[in-house]
Amino acid sequence: MLSPIFQIAGLAVAYALSGRLGLLLAVPPGYATAIWAGSGIALAAMLSRGCRLWPGVLLGSLVVNLWTGFDSTAALRSFTVAAAIATIFSSTTLILPPIFSSINSPTPLIR
Repeated sequence: MLSPIFQIAGLAVAYALSGRLGLLLAVPPGYATAIWAGSGIALAAMLSRGCRLWPGVLLGSLVVNLWTGFDSTAALRSFTVAAAIATIFSSTTLILPPIFSSINSPTPLIR
């Protein structure tokens, strides 16, 4: 079993690469895409390994957003907000189900 640091780094790299590939499939002007494999990778990783991988989603999303273009400080703020929102939504899928069920521990949900 890999250490959590390597798992987080691997998730960040996988998210960033799949996000970049998804952006290559985007319709012009290139900021919206119908296929975003990064969200599926993030969800699968967090369901199988637990909520402790959320920094990988945050870092991967931040890298993809910075990769698309960096213009100014305002862009950095908006990219950071976008990465934080992506992390919150992927983490919410793991936090909310146990609240409404009898599951005691949200990590890991899939064995």
